[in-house]
Amino acid sequence: MRVVLFYILLTLVSGCSSTLSNLKTSSKQSHFTLQEDLYYTETRGLLEYKWLFGLRSGTYSLVAEDDDGYYYIGIGDTVLILSEERVEAYLESGEVPSYAKRYGPQFSSAGGEGGLWVPKNGPLEKAKIFWVLYTDMDDAVTVGMGAGAASSGGASGVPTVDGMVVGIVVTSVISSMANGALQFIELPDQSLDLQKINIVDTPASLKT
Repeated sequence: MRVVLFYILLTLVSGCSSTLSNLKTSSKQSHFTLQEDLYYTETRGLLEYKWLFGLRSGTYSLVAEDDDGYYYIGIGDTVLILSEERVEAYLESGEVPSYAKRYGPQFSSAGGEGGLWVPKNGPLEKAKIFWVLYTDMDDAVTVGMGAGAASSGGASGVPTVDGMVVGIVVTSVISSMANGALQFIELPDQSLDLQKINIVDTPASLKT
């Protein structure tokens, strides 16, 4: 059954050989904050396995870009990928098993570190969830930092986490993700309420 589960997962995600640390530093500063988890569920395969994909509540900051889009990343265990009984537990109680408990049963496809890729020249509806796939669970050193750290506005209007500038906090952990390959989840039409995402650009006068 677990082999079937693995092949179903392959149809849900796409990957590339790039790592987050290899991408170009973004030419601007911006962020968005989710006040609650944003997710959708899918049922796949003849055995109707249930999957859940999404982003946990918290602040996501722009840290990198490629030719086509921008990468907004959260802090810690922010990307939700759940299967089978883990989906039911989350829907009933909001319970999310630790990254370590998801990693094995879901064949290393456990979500965790990542965020949202937003196209430069397309509608927000073309955005994709991205996450960092590690072949060794011990490489995922930042997932224990907390899921989606809540944002509170600093005096300058720049989002902060426990008094620290979000961009600085996030950038400091990018180098730790060099061992993980980026994976992307194509979002089905109208699967997420993307209207809840309000991207805020930091004015040039407030950049640090």
